[in-house]
Amino acid sequence: MARRWLERRGFEVFKGFTVRGREHSLAYHTYPNVKRKYNRLERILRAKLGRRLKEFRLSLESGLPDYFAWHRRLRRCIFVEVKLEHEQLKDHQLECMRLLEGFGFDVMVIRVKSRIYREVSEIDTSIDDAKSISNRKVLVRQEKIRVRY
Repeated sequence: MARRWLERRGFEVFKGFTVRGREHSLAYHTYPNVKRKYNRLERILRAKLGRRLKEFRLSLESGLPDYFAWHRRLRRCIFVEVKLEHEQLKDHQLECMRLLEGFGFDVMVIRVKSRIYREVSEIDTSIDDAKSISNRKVLVRQEKIRVRY
């Protein structure tokens, strides 16, 4: 669902682990379409990182997001982590996201909900030094796909 959502917005979507390079793929030499996809990704990453590509790959260990998405017209690269409504980001995923941001990539977390629902939340709108407490109730409508940058 998340992959289709990205593709409808004009992104070309790759699996996240493919950024580690074709050396990590068993299917690269066997399937021509896989080879084309890896070669396309290699050109995108070289254009983005240049000489830092080798350093980038060596620094990747665990916690890579699920997808790498490229928008040709906007010239925008993003990594996308997909989480179900009950899942949390793990520490090694957060570390990897910080690393990716350090290399100049945007990282997006998409939360997939099982159903659309409405929820009332209380938000404290008081200022720290104010003595009176001011709470407001806010109606939050959650979609099936929720994006956070």
